[in-house]
Amino acid sequence: MQELTPERLYFATRRLKYYMDLGEETQPSLEAKSGIAQSTISRILKGSVTPTVETLTKLFDAMGVPLEEIYEHDPIPNRFIGYLATPLTSVASIPHADSELRKVVDAVRQVASGAEFADPPFSLYWPGDHTHPSNRHVTDRQVYRTDRSHASAHHFIILFCAEASYGVGQENEIATQAGLPAIRIVPKTISRMMTGSYLRTMDVPFSGTLQTRVEFDKQVLREKLRAVRKQIFQIRAYYGGPNGNVLSSRLKSLLASRDLSIGELAERIGVGPDYVEAMCKEHVIVSNPSIRILRRIARQLNVPTSFLLGEEYDELWNESRAAWYRWVRKTNRLNGEIAVRIWEEWESEYAQFVQVNGAPSQASHRSQSPQMDEQRWDERYQSKARSAHADNEGTLF
Repeated sequence: MQELTPERLYFATRRLKYYMDLGEETQPSLEAKSGIAQSTISRILKGSVTPTVETLTKLFDAMGVPLEEIYEHDPIPNRFIGYLATPLTSVASIPHADSELRKVVDAVRQVASGAEFADPPFSLYWPGDHTHPSNRHVTDRQVYRTDRSHASAHHFIILFCAEASYGVGQENEIATQAGLPAIRIVPKTISRMMTGSYLRTMDVPFSGTLQTRVEFDKQVLREKLRAVRKQIFQIRAYYGGPNGNVLSSRLKSLLASRDLSIGELAERIGVGPDYVEAMCKEHVIVSNPSIRILRRIARQLNVPTSFLLGEEYDELWNESRAAWYRWVRKTNRLNGEIAVRIWEEWESEYAQFVQVNGAPSQASHRSQSPQMDEQRWDERYQSKARSAHADNEGTLF
C-alpha cells in the first residue's frame, strides 16, 4: 500500500481504536496477535507517535480488517468543504466595510489553500459569493435554504464574528445541531450567547474593525485548521460518511399511506409546512430535524422514531400492537391476565408465520397474515373469557 498522508494515518489510528472498542480488544491481546509491542500500540492510540504503514497493516490484520478496507468503506473525500460565515446584511451597504470583509475572506482562503492542506484540499463556501444582499434576484427563501443546507451539510464551519450582532448566530446554532467542528475568528469581547454556545469550537483572536482594518495571526488560524482536519478524520473514523437518506422517502410514503397532507402534519407537530416539505425532499443532514420534531412525527404516523431514520420494523406487527393498545384503552372491565395472554399467544403465532413465510410486507401475502385489528382482539378476548369461565378460572366481570 502506498504511503499515507498524516491525515489518513490519523484516520487509521482512530479507526483502529473504534474496532478495538467494538471487539473489546485490549492492548496486550492485540500485541499477542500482531507482534507489535503494547507500549507502541499505546503511543499510537494516544497520538504521541506516528505509525508506519507496515505497523498499521499488522495491527489491522490482527483485528481481521485489512487496512485497505477502512478506506474502501469510509472513503476519504476528494476535498473538505467548509462554510465561512460572516456578517453580510449589516456590511453590504457600506463600501469600505464590504471591501475589508472581502479582504478577510481572501486571507482566510489563502491560509486554507496552503500546500500542507493539499491532500485532500480545503474548499471554502462563502455566502457572499452566492446569496449576498446585492444579489436581488435571489429570494429570501432561497437564501435561507441555500445557506442552511451548506451550514449543516459541510465538513466544518468558520465563523467570523466581526459585528456587534455578529451576523453568524444562526449558522452557529445550525453547526451546533449538525455536530460540525468549528473555528471562530473573534474580537477581544464577544457576547455570552456565543461563548456559552454548545458548539465545539476553537478561537482565533482578531483586532480592529471592518470600518478600519482587521488583523489576525495567520499562523494561529493555520494551527486551528490542522486541528479541524484531525476532528473531521476522527468523526469519519467513528461514523463514516453522511447517514443514509431514508427520512425523506419514508416520510413521503407514510404520509401517502395515512392519507395525510403535508399541511396537516405540519399543523399537528407545530412547524411550518415548508419544513415538512423540506424533510420530504431534502437529505436528512440538510433538513436535520430535532429529536423532539421526530418524536412528534413518529407519534402522529404511529411508527417508531428509529424507523424514520433508517431502522427496519415490521409494519403489520406494529399495526396489530397499536390496535391492541387502542382496544385495551377503550374496553371497560378487562381481565388483565387474559388480555396479556391473548397478546403473547398472537405474538408467538405471528413469529411462526414470519419464520415460514417471511415478513408480510408485500401485498402478495399480506392478506393471509395473522394481522389483528380491534374487533379481532375483542373476538379473541371473548373466546378466552368464555373458556376461562367454563373452566372456573376466576371471575371475569
